[in-house]
Amino acid sequence: MTTISINQRGIAFSLEASISILGSVLLLYLFLLHAHHLEQVQAQHQTKWQNQQTAIFLTDSLIKNRNETAPYLGSALQDPNKHRVRANELDETLLFAVRESQVNSRFFFTRIQLTFFNGETQTILDQNRVEKNCAAVERVVRMRTQKALLHTVICHA
Repeated sequence: MTTISINQRGIAFSLEASISILGSVLLLYLFLLHAHHLEQVQAQHQTKWQNQQTAIFLTDSLIKNRNETAPYLGSALQDPNKHRVRANELDETLLFAVRESQVNSRFFFTRIQLTFFNGETQTILDQNRVEKNCAAVERVVRMRTQKALLHTVICHA
């Protein structure tokens, strides 16, 4: 019969404790690494959603408001009898006056295009710029008593 001395049992216990602590630390590291990855993915989705939300708001402003000094903020047709704008009905002269694409220091239009339901396409603004943080929005509008699909692409500077 072999006898195990107290020193040998201490070494075995130390080795088991070291392996279990190392495993626990590795597991904690992997958990924190995964949490960091999830945080980065969430931040990317948040940025993308904010860009999409801004694009929707700017496109809605373009078709539901009227602003003669800055037509990219509102190009709706003015009803002279009712003294109000007609939402979703665009003023052709005001819409084609859109030449400035910069909304503010953070957002700008890169494309505004109308596709009429009869197949005709009119491009109002087209900047051939390749940008990363862009969002496209489409809305059904009326212009010259015809229905059209308004395509806008708005980018984050």
